[in-house]
Amino acid sequence: MKVEKNYNEFNKFMIRASDFGIKEAHSSAADYFFYKRNYVEGERRLYLIYSSYEVIPKHIVESILYNINKYLCDGNELTKGMDNLITFIIQQGNVVLKNEDGKYFLKKNK
Repeated sequence: MKVEKNYNEFNKFMIRASDFGIKEAHSSAADYFFYKRNYVEGERRLYLIYSSYEVIPKHIVESILYNINKYLCDGNELTKGMDNLITFIIQQGNVVLKNEDGKYFLKKNK
């Protein structure tokens, strides 16, 4: 039996789950909106991620930084809200660095 990959339905599902407050869905919903270049909604979903965790897990931090970097690579300037998100991530004890291309990344532990 062949299983069809229906990304459109998956995205609708994740957006709906995010709308219902399922914290595990916020990241996928944010990815979708940044992919569609709906940056205002994408940034709102990043804040939903932030507000859903007392301490944001590393893989979620990396997802947030990935979307911020995508936004910047698309030729946009860092918003005050995104700058605040990076500050919140740092305040949780993460080391966020910026490379020569202006992309943000999480410093790896040695």
